[in-house]
Amino acid sequence: MSDEYKVLFSKIENDCKFVLNLHLNSFLKDKVFNYKDIDFFMDHLNDLIIPDLIKISPYFKFVLSYTFLQNESSGFTQNMALYYDKETDGCITQKLSFKAIICIVNLFCLSI
Repeated sequence: MSDEYKVLFSKIENDCKFVLNLHLNSFLKDKVFNYKDIDFFMDHLNDLIIPDLIKISPYFKFVLSYTFLQNESSGFTQNMALYYDKETDGCITQKLSFKAIICIVNLFCLSI
C-alpha cells in the first residue's frame, strides 16, 4: 500500500479511547456482576461503542473483547496475540474498576 493511502492508528487512538471510556464508564458504573447479565452487557456496549468507532474512521475494522470480573481478589490471567502492521494498526487495552464489577476491554483497530 502506498504511503499516501495509509490510514494510521495513531491518528484515531485518542478518539477511540474517549469512546471506550465514555460508554464503559456511563454504562457500568452502577452495575453489579451477575452471570445472567453479561450477554446483555456485551451486546449493549457493542451497540453503543461500535457505531461511534465507525464514525471516527470507516477505514478500520474494530474488534472488541470484554472480560468481566466480580472482584479483584481472584487471580486472573489473560493473553491475546495478533499479527498486525505496527504503523497502521493498533490495540487499546483498558481496565475499569467499579464498586461491584471490573471490566477489561481490548480494542483492536485494523486498517483496511
